[in-house]
Amino acid sequence: MRFCFLFTCAIFSIVFGPLSHARIGETKADMGERMFTITQRAYVYNSKEDRLREALELPYKNIIPMFPAGVEHIFMFKNAAEGTSSQGDTIQQHDLYGWELHVVFYKGKSVLEFYRRHGDPMTVEEAEALMFAVRKAKTNSPWEQVDDAVLRRSWNYTFKDGKLSLKTKNDAKTLRQMLPESSSRYIFVEIPEAVKNDGKYKLSLVSDMMVIEQRKANDKYRNYISKKAQEKSAKSSKNRNMRKNAPPKITPFNGKSHKYVSQTFYDEKTNSLDTIEYYAQDVMLGNRAPVDYDKSIEMVTYLPPQDETAFGYMFQTQDKSIRAKLFDKGILFIDAEFDKEMRAYMDKLYLKQSNQRKDDAQRSTSSF
Repeated sequence: MRFCFLFTCAIFSIVFGPLSHARIGETKADMGERMFTITQRAYVYNSKEDRLREALELPYKNIIPMFPAGVEHIFMFKNAAEGTSSQGDTIQQHDLYGWELHVVFYKGKSVLEFYRRHGDPMTVEEAEALMFAVRKAKTNSPWEQVDDAVLRRSWNYTFKDGKLSLKTKNDAKTLRQMLPESSSRYIFVEIPEAVKNDGKYKLSLVSDMMVIEQRKANDKYRNYISKKAQEKSAKSSKNRNMRKNAPPKITPFNGKSHKYVSQTFYDEKTNSLDTIEYYAQDVMLGNRAPVDYDKSIEMVTYLPPQDETAFGYMFQTQDKSIRAKLFDKGILFIDAEFDKEMRAYMDKLYLKQSNQRKDDAQRSTSSF
């Protein structure tokens, strides 16, 4: 189900007046003229440490390394009241009061904006005002809500003569289509070649993020080696003291296969309810990424069930040019074409990594 809603200029001017904001589709010069006036100056996080911290706090941080070459990230803070924001407002990061913004420019224009509220919770009126401002700058098309109940798989049943049967379609399905694949399809993050080959990569935000990930990988590997050494030592000691006829250690198999599902149907003609219970599949394959215990970096992210989106979205303008996703303390706006471009790269990674898993599966099962 979808519905449209329009915002009035009166609400915008009353609620959103004190806030500075970016707008999807505008240039840096346009943003600068508005956000850095004497009376509404925002504070820009310019230091390497501040920018890295801000990036690592984002709900979509693992997607950032896959952004295309040429993007520019800007992180800002704007206090909740009117007037200039300064570095002093950001010293106590655990006690911020206002808004933090992440703006991404690509090909000269803003394509992504994330507004995070600190202190007070974000109100419905603030979200409404932000959505009005971002939409108004790019398009006259109103917002519409997108049904986020994405149907991945469906089964149609018939109930006749006391028997429940599964309807089948005549079109043949491949084995892959029939297997119960999880909707949470993971990919390992890979930096685009154009980004890695950029001469400025070593000085980029992504490079700083990958340094942090490499440290995490090294720590995980050291902890793994240390744990295995302790286990080996403990096992040797236990074997020496264990009785000869000690019972073996049992590792139970907790796999699932089916579950009972009940469903109720209402018949308007007879004003009656019918409830049936049926046996449904309870298996999902591949919903968690495997872990390699070595020094390699393994950043994981997931493909949203919605098609053609890297971030997922709850709202879009009717002309489908801007998308928005709500969080309890923030709101994300994405240019739809940029979102599709990101998803195309992620789909390409999924296909490549899936083909690699096919090769791994051949090696894993070849001896059976």
